[in-house]
Amino acid sequence: MCGRFTLDVSKKTFQKRFGIAQLEIELTPRYNVCPGMFLPTVIRQSSRSVVLMKWGLVPSWSKDINIKFSNINARAETITTSPAYRHPFEKNRCLIPATGFYEWAKLPDNTRLPYYFHTQNPIFSFAGIWDVWKDAEEKEFFTCAIITTVANGIVGRIHPRMPVILDEKDESTWIDPVTPKDALLPLLQPASDDIIGHRISTRVNNPRTDDPGLTEEWNEPFGNIPSVDSGQAG
Repeated sequence: MCGRFTLDVSKKTFQKRFGIAQLEIELTPRYNVCPGMFLPTVIRQSSRSVVLMKWGLVPSWSKDINIKFSNINARAETITTSPAYRHPFEKNRCLIPATGFYEWAKLPDNTRLPYYFHTQNPIFSFAGIWDVWKDAEEKEFFTCAIITTVANGIVGRIHPRMPVILDEKDESTWIDPVTPKDALLPLLQPASDDIIGHRISTRVNNPRTDDPGLTEEWNEPFGNIPSVDSGQAG
């Protein structure tokens, strides 16, 4: 699964990387992005734009936006069949920019050890879907989810699943509203094994903690990974 990530990049770099002509929101460095927070997502309508969306997808057909059914992750395996995911996958796809993400290794004694992963690039994007929920007065609420898939060889040593990280060359295809489904599904694959990971402090467990030190290597290198529970869902 993907339940926490980082986004630490300048406004200028963000705009250049994602081809945004005008960015009206402020970008604050964030080292512990958590479910329920508002994320800058990249969508394409007539052109690329950035929309703040709450992390936790609420389907447009939901009776209440505050229901428990607000998914932070959408499984690639059920993206075309789930009632909550099917329409957003076909019509509402987005890029969710990130600079890294966290996963927790679950040991046999139920201890959870956090690890931080990032790519060779300073910023990348998760494949995301979004939806719009409207209240009785037609006020719109935008929410999103990160698509997950089976983990690659690196992340798989810690957790059986990982977020879908798009190749930069595939991002335009992903957010183009007219891209056919058959061209989208092949993009939902594990990232290559050039991902870098290391153990970090358990300070990240506190969602109120948000500082650069969260991503620093802690105690042991990534190679010293104890046996983990491979049956975790997400």
